[in-house]
Amino acid sequence: MDVRSQVLQIWKPTGETLLDTLPLNLDYLTLRTVETIDLLWVRDRSIARAFEVEDSSSYHKGVMRMADLATLQSGLVQNTYIVGPEKLQSAVLGQVARPVFTLSQNNSLANSCGFLSFEAVDELYTQKHLEYITDVVLDEYSMHVPSA
Repeated sequence: MDVRSQVLQIWKPTGETLLDTLPLNLDYLTLRTVETIDLLWVRDRSIARAFEVEDSSSYHKGVMRMADLATLQSGLVQNTYIVGPEKLQSAVLGQVARPVFTLSQNNSLANSCGFLSFEAVDELYTQKHLEYITDVVLDEYSMHVPSA
């Protein structure tokens, strides 16, 4: 079962909250990369946030997808996340903190990719007025590589 189907078992969106096609003007390679990402939040015809949901050691693929997106979009996507069980947090952040992502001229992945645990998502989901909270609240629930 894909992520969209799993989400729709719990969440019942109204209106045109979910998109069937992306309203993005992207080159072919970027579009192919974007289509492999589990969840995109699109705002004003651009990617506001991107999420890869991983529940095992496959988090490496998610990190590489986010690295591809960061490279192809040259820092335009500032909020990407690997979402998974809390036990993966140090491993994921360790990968994001690798020299290839922190010491390169464009270290946008180290600056933009965080970890969001399933436990944090569960806690966020219980917020009384969740529907009125902006996506910036994710910054409070996610972990990032410390700035150098």
